[in-house]
Order: sequence, then structure tokens, then C-alpha cells
Amino acid sequence: MIFLRRWKSVIFRVLFVLGLLTIVLWVSVHTLRPLPPDAPEETRETAEETAEEEPEPEPEEPVVTGEVSVDPVFVRQVEEIRAAGNIPRIAAPVDSLPLREGENAKTKELMSITAGTLLEELAVDGQGTGQARIRVREPESGIEGYITSIYAPVIEYPMADPDLLPVVRTDTALYRWDELCEDVDLLAAMYPDILRTEDLKPSVDGRRIPLMILGNSDAPVKIFVQAAIHGREYMTAQLVMKMTEYYAACCATGDYQGIPYRELFDRTAWYIIPISNPDGVSISQAGEAAALTPATKQILRDAYAADWDKMAYFTDSNGETAWYDNYRGTYDGYDTLDEKITPADYLTLWKANARGVDLNNNFDAGWETVKGKDHPSMANYPGAAPASEPETKNLIETELKFDYAASISYHARGNLIYYDADGKKSEVAKRSLVIAQILSGVNGYPIEMERSATLNLGGFTDWLQLVCHRPGVTVEIGT
Repeated sequence: MIFLRRWKSVIFRVLFVLGLLTIVLWVSVHTLRPLPPDAPEETRETAEETAEEEPEPEPEEPVVTGEVSVDPVFVRQVEEIRAAGNIPRIAAPVDSLPLREGENAKTKELMSITAGTLLEELAVDGQGTGQARIRVREPESGIEGYITSIYAPVIEYPMADPDLLPVVRTDTALYRWDELCEDVDLLAAMYPDILRTEDLKPSVDGRRIPLMILGNSDAPVKIFVQAAIHGREYMTAQLVMKMTEYYAACCATGDYQGIPYRELFDRTAWYIIPISNPDGVSISQAGEAAALTPATKQILRDAYAADWDKMAYFTDSNGETAWYDNYRGTYDGYDTLDEKITPADYLTLWKANARGVDLNNNFDAGWETVKGKDHPSMANYPGAAPASEPETKNLIETELKFDYAASISYHARGNLIYYDADGKKSEVAKRSLVIAQILSGVNGYPIEMERSATLNLGGFTDWLQLVCHRPGVTVEIGT
């Protein structure tokens, strides 16, 4: 009996659904069918006018532009700002972007603007972009004030829907080493067909240094990328990680000048060290708390004590005060300190590794000519010998593993590209210039010579070009 009752219930439900479908089909046929050819002309004209006047529905899903999705609400806000004759900008991931009452950097702070906030640049006395300090409106609150323009680039492109690239955070400037390692593993798990990882030698303090291989590891063309060799330039690690996530996520659907990403990554492999100096990054971000051993903590304290008489501060064209590691009064514009820089402020400037060695002076390329410190320091100490540091050895071994078509080294900040360590004398310089020109065509940065009277040798790109005779460039990122 229970069996029959169950079957009756099932049969009743099936008949009920069939009945509903019949009604829906009948309504569709009688309401959506085209007008017959012999219908009166007035009826036909009325129907056509109704169809023409019916408004387009608002898009419920993100608008697809190329290989990324764009939030339609964001696009509309950007267009409204442009229509009002103002300029759309977006707050970059700095520690904080103060909105100040006046143009002077020392005036009252009205609010702190978080990364990713859409801003509306207001023209002042006919002046627009290109000014060091600009007047903007924060649309949500309506508060108007002044910001440093380089921290809020102009929006000249559609913004990607963040839900499509959910792994690497860009809403904070303090993108930490441990977050990066987690993201490396997560991206490799999400995109195993195009991304794999391996670990290089650990840092002086024992931190993991991952290598990512993006694309076909058997590809005939290989390119090497390294970032964050200087601790305080940790935004380069964040940038390289976000680019890696973007290409991994868009590999199946994206294209470049009509060539599918899948095809490009099948014949080109990118070997990427996103954080060459994890100890330096961690020290710059967290100070003495980042020291993992008593020996490292002592090195930081000794470096601070030894460097005090070489510290100066400098007020830049934006009215911002920054600390620099140079001999007092050596350069025009530097002022004697009124009070001693604190250890915490000093460590935020840390470029070196955990032994106080500036890794970009530690390569065997004119190392003996480097005019740097004679003691461990936050910057400019080339070490006791060339290639003395495990982080330096990682870069050397990775570079020598393959005959790369190009190598790219990311630094911060300067908005420019260096390409030549040898005074334009070699064939390598010519090949490096081609790479620099390609990159400049994308990011708009000017191209500079690597070799000059004010630059030391001993850097990664110096070694790459002068010793390995391979093409490569240094990109100093900015806005």
C-alpha cells in the first residue's frame, strides 16, 4: 500500500508539471507570435513603435570587455565623472592616502582614503593632471581636499571585476611574505595546467623563497622575472603576484593582438621569483619583530647605531618628508636632523637582507668598485665578498639554469626603465634596448641608461649583462 501511495504521488506531480508547461506554451504562442501579413497597417505601426520605445534592460551581470569583466556600476561612475568635465582617479595601495584641507602637505587631514577608492579630480585654475598636489572629491562622502597625485593614477582603462581575481590582495600596501607564500600555493592548486612552483634556497633567516613557472616548462622561449630584491620595495612583489594571477586566470580565454594566451604560454615559459629578499621585506614592514634569530636582531641594532651619523631627511617637490641614508649635507636639499631618527623609522627604509647586505650590490660585476658602506647597514653594504648571500646565489643559479630570451628585474620607484650597464657598447645593450622599448610602449615609462657616474655596479642586471652577456632590463615601477 505504501508503494502504491508513493507512485500515486509521483504520477500526480508529473501530471501537474505537464499541465503547467502546456499553459506556458499556449500563452507564449498566442502572445509572442508575429503579426500576420494581412494585419491592418495601424496595428503593425503601433507594434513597431512599442518595440522601438521599450527601454533596454539594465545589465545584471558584469559587462565583458576583452578577457576581463567590468563592474557596470563602476563604469557608469567613471563616465559620470568624465561627463562632468573632471578626471577619474583611483587610490593606489599605499599605507594611507591622506586627503588634506590645503595644498600644503602639512595642512589638516580631512580623511584617510583607502586603496581602490574612486576619486574625482577637480580642475583648479585651469590646471588638471600633471600637478604634484591635486584637488579631488571623495564621491561617497562628498569631501573635497588635496592629495599627492602620484598615489592616485588616472583611470584610462576598464577596471577588472575583483571577483575574477580573488587571490592576491591589492587593497593593502603591506602585502606580507607569509601571504605571498600562501597565494603561490593557492594559485598553483587553482591553475595546475599552467602554473607550478618549486622552492629555492631559504633566506638568511630561514624564510621560504618560491619560484613560479608560468606556462609550458618545455617551451622553446623562456623569460626570467625577479622582484623585491630590495626589502622596502615590496610593492614589486605584490605587482608580480597580481600579474601572475591575472595571466593564469585568463589563460583559457584571453588573447594578445589576436593570439590566444593559451598559444603564447605554450611556447613561452616565465620563471618568476616574486620575492627575492623576504627577510628584507619583512624587516621593512614589521621592524625588529621580523627578526627570526637573536643574531639578526643584533645586526639590526648595530646597523642603526653605525648609520646614525649618515642619516638625513629630504623634503621632496610634493612637500612630503622622507628619510634617506646618505652622508649629511652631501647633496643639495638635504638638511641636518633636528632629532635622532627612531629605530622604527630607520627599519622601514631597510633595503638589505637579514645580514645587512644590499643584495643589489652583491653580484660579481664590478663588485670591487662599489662605493658603499664598510659595515652591515639598511642599504649600500656590498657584503664581505661577491655572491656571499644565499639570496644572491638563488638569482645566479636560476639565471644560469636556462638561456633566457630576456630577464626583467622589478624595483621601486622611479617610473623609468634602465637597460644598459656598459655604456651602449655591446650587442647585449642593443638587445636590451629592444626589450625596454617594448615595455615602455606598454607602461609609458621613459628609458634611461643603466650605467652612469652616480650608480654603483654589483647589481643583478649589471652581472646579467657584463658577465653573462644576456639581455635584460630594470623596471623602476611607480604609478
